[in-house]
Amino acid sequence: MPLGIPKAMEEEHEELHAELAKATKTRRKVGEAAKKVAEVLHPHFEKENEIALPVIGVARELAEGKTSPDFPKALELCDKFKAEYEKMLQEHVGIVKTLDLLQKVAKTYKEKGVL
Repeated sequence: MPLGIPKAMEEEHEELHAELAKATKTRRKVGEAAKKVAEVLHPHFEKENEIALPVIGVARELAEGKTSPDFPKALELCDKFKAEYEKMLQEHVGIVKTLDLLQKVAKTYKEKGVL
């Protein structure tokens, strides 16, 4: 498989973005919380798509001892990922916090019969 984002991951990200976009259109605090999720999630997804996920495409070839003309670019991306790794982990913490807030707000409104 060449250097590139695996189709399944690409589809998953698109689905998440679509669901989140719908949630941002919800009124009141649910929509506000969804917008906060989008604000932290979108740039993180862009970074994943740029430096982390494309390498997965050549990982199988590497594991099987094969060679690929994409290996030099994959190594370059690995170096970028290594430099961003700790920051990306912290971004995950922020994403989880905003998702937890969205879940809490949505649950509250659902219990009140507002959603």
